[in-house]
Amino acid sequence: MSIFSKSTKTVVLSVEGMKCEKCAARVKSTLEKVRGVTAEISLDEASATVVCPEKTDAAALASAVTEAGFPASVKA
Repeated sequence: MSIFSKSTKTVVLSVEGMKCEKCAARVKSTLEKVRGVTAEISLDEASATVVCPEKTDAAALASAVTEAGFPASVKA
């Protein structure tokens, strides 16, 4: 077991406006600017699956993506 497994969580964001790979790359880049974050982007599902430190504010991740031009919200 990794020492990080207990201190991370997975957050799924719904992301609007991604039309191409360049859009997806921008969303991924925006998310991964946050320390400790890795992101996988799905154009087909219009979503971003983010693994981040447990204390990361999911709403702040969505806000960062929105500020980058892609309205986002945390999926329930």
